[in-house]
Amino acid sequence: MSNTDSFAIVHFPQNPKVSAEDLVDIQFNATNTSIKTADITYEGQATKSSELCGILGFVDDQGHIHLSSNFALYSMRPKLTDFNTETKSTPTTEDTKLNRTDLDEKFGTEKKRRSVHSKKRNTIEVNVLATAVSAAREQVLNTTTNEHLNESLLNNSMVSFNDDDQLTLPAPNYDAKKPEEVFVLDDILNENDMLLLNDKCSQIVDGTKEDIQKWAKEGTYAS
Repeated sequence: MSNTDSFAIVHFPQNPKVSAEDLVDIQFNATNTSIKTADITYEGQATKSSELCGILGFVDDQGHIHLSSNFALYSMRPKLTDFNTETKSTPTTEDTKLNRTDLDEKFGTEKKRRSVHSKKRNTIEVNVLATAVSAAREQVLNTTTNEHLNESLLNNSMVSFNDDDQLTLPAPNYDAKKPEEVFVLDDILNENDMLLLNDKCSQIVDGTKEDIQKWAKEGTYAS
């Protein structure tokens, strides 16, 4: 068993799959370190063993046990400047720009990833909202226009009445003892209306059995 002088521990919490074979360049100093892979540069600040209050031990390839209370722990995180770059559009690529949200989604803890996904679900794209508002506004305008058009057609289709003619039923007789006494027929239909109705109804009243069968067959009645 031997006591080593000092050594460093490098930890990649956001990307535990990084192996020694992936490391392209390593730069150490007393307070921080920089490690490059083929795609990303990682940076980490040192945490001294005195702050961790512990002793670290390991066994080498020859089976010797090494103990040390003088070591530094580096928690490596992706360098943001590696992500805040834009690539020009080509026929086969699109503009790429990653921010803190992109990093949290790709390398963050499970809690941060859930937070990013929750924010994305609750975010309404501006163009979608604008389209919905525009469609709703157009629908309201169309509805209002149709209502005005229908009202105009109704007003234009109404026939003019003489001053003595009424558009509604006359006042009922609240003291009536029988149903036929509620309204006076002459107050509802004038003489001309009665003559027209009598002329049409007389054809039905005076219709024979043959006339009724003919009307049923032809789907019409009277003339």
